[in-house]
Amino acid sequence: MDWYLLVVIFVLLFFAGAVYWWWTQSRIARSTSSGPRSAAEQPPPPYVPEPQPLGLPAPEVPEADDLAAIEGIGPRIHDVLHEAGIKTFAQLAETDVERIREILTSAEFPFAANPETWPAQARLAAQSRWQELKELQESLKSGV
Repeated sequence: MDWYLLVVIFVLLFFAGAVYWWWTQSRIARSTSSGPRSAAEQPPPPYVPEPQPLGLPAPEVPEADDLAAIEGIGPRIHDVLHEAGIKTFAQLAETDVERIREILTSAEFPFAANPETWPAQARLAAQSRWQELKELQESLKSGV
């Protein structure tokens, strides 16, 4: 008689599992087929860029230069300067040496960097005076 009880329990558990599976599958099918139900669930509208006014050119964004071409600037300082908004040779040439030191100090740069000649080097690079830049860099020792 005990095995009849086990069979009945097994059949009831099997039936309960089948009903549960059917119920979850129908909920999944309803939620994917009916679409969003409220305004909060609506997908965002597609992005449409605003048109530029006629007759006015789009603002020019200067391309970033590889500041590592300057003697004394490595990849890490290059990234620090880019984060501070100095992305071109012309911007670096116009930046005061004290401001460059402040940027390096605020970034907690662990190595002592001497930016004394960076604006002069950047000025030559901005003017595409590469031979003069190379001669200046050959005369420098560790960027100074």
